Amino acid sequence: MSELEAVLSEESFNVLQEAGVVEENETYSRTKTYILNFRNLKMISGVWANPRTLGLLSLLQEEADLEAEQKALNARRKALKSEATTSEDGDVYFPKEKKVEGVVAEFYSAKCVEIRLMKYKARAYDVSSMNYEEADKRVKQVRQRLIVVRYIIRAITFAMEMVDSKSIAWDAGSPTKNGKLEQMADFSGCILKKVTWEEEFVCS
Repeated sequence: MSELEAVLSEESFNVLQEAGVVEENETYSRTKTYILNFRNLKMISGVWANPRTLGLLSLLQEEADLEAEQKALNARRKALKSEATTSEDGDVYFPKEKKVEGVVAEFYSAKCVEIRLMKYKARAYDVSSMNYEEADKRVKQVRQRLIVVRYIIRAITFAMEMVDSKSIAWDAGSPTKNGKLEQMADFSGCILKKVTWEEEFVCS
């Protein structure tokens, strides 16, 4: 929403005028309806656009290590599955999806950006001593941590794109056959790749 009409308290008027949402030349009136302009509000904090301060590299490395551990644990669970006494999904409830028919689908296009850590060798995990219950419990912990790590990585990436951050010196890049743009950079001694593309999504 870029604009909103509202009647304000004097305290709200002062705060919004200071933020630039209410025009500087406006004076307060208890009965007046003001047009609040949100177009110039800063939506992304510059703090979230600093990959060095927020440890983007360590997060990318942790993501790779978690993925490697998850793979090892899944292989162990699969090998022991016939001996397991618990279900694979435990107590987690997964509702059945119902197909919605007769509704015209609407689509929108969005810019997608992904930052990948290149030439990093993830840790090796020996889980051969685990039984099924131990491997099952640990893999669920790993999955939960992966969700958090990936969210933070995506939040940092989004913030950097929104403020056009120059913290990472990406090269000019080269297009791929499927229409994506791949750019490389040396950042704190590590090689990063940024992949940018347009993708179409169904409106929910």
